[in-house]
Amino acid sequence: MKPLNDILKGRKTLCFIDLEGAQMSHEIIEIGAYKCQIREDGTIKRTYRPYKAYVRPKHAVGHFVTKLTGITEKQLREEGVPYREMLNGLVKYLGKDFQKTLFVAYGSQDASMFVASADNNMDASMEQSLFISKRTFDYCEFLGTFLRSESNNVMSLEHACEAFHIPFEGKAHDAVDDAKNLMLLYSAVLANQKLLAQYYKRTLSVSPKTPAPLRLLLRLLEEKKSIDASDFDAALEASLE
Repeated sequence: MKPLNDILKGRKTLCFIDLEGAQMSHEIIEIGAYKCQIREDGTIKRTYRPYKAYVRPKHAVGHFVTKLTGITEKQLREEGVPYREMLNGLVKYLGKDFQKTLFVAYGSQDASMFVASADNNMDASMEQSLFISKRTFDYCEFLGTFLRSESNNVMSLEHACEAFHIPFEGKAHDAVDDAKNLMLLYSAVLANQKLLAQYYKRTLSVSPKTPAPLRLLLRLLEEKKSIDASDFDAALEASLE
């Protein structure tokens, strides 16, 4: 898949991550990660055991986050580790591949949470935090080019998995479960290029970024299955009315 290969740029190691964060400070309170080795075409050839850790933030978790994730202040006091320790654990988990790893997240916030955590934990490495942040690939944004809801919004991880017929494993907002489901979605998209192309056609037909005549033609294609030059002329004229 050329658009993905352009992003991977020959990398051999991916780390699918999911983070849960404190409500106001956006410090990491939980991480789930799956290290994978990939082939030249981007498909996964080896998956490692997951890395999971709870992290004690400097600021309050927040009631909304606790309700969403089930993670409480008490749980983090008892099971959490300092951000520094979690970060060192992640680097150790990736081993010699750390410097060459591309991190894959579903959404843009995960990348910034490493920096927010380092800002609030001066004993942790800002250099490593920035390194991870700058090498985090937002798979949600990438997939949103091809697959969006009927109202032209990006899909949640759960709904994107459903679109590719992947039974969602575990529960949403559990970091390891979300990281695993992201990894499964990544593989399913690569394995179902025809389905992705169908979704892409639908997305283009509703996107305001697609020129109006093309949107009309794409909708017509779905109805008639074929179009000709007269349909194109009619679409052009309709867009100018």
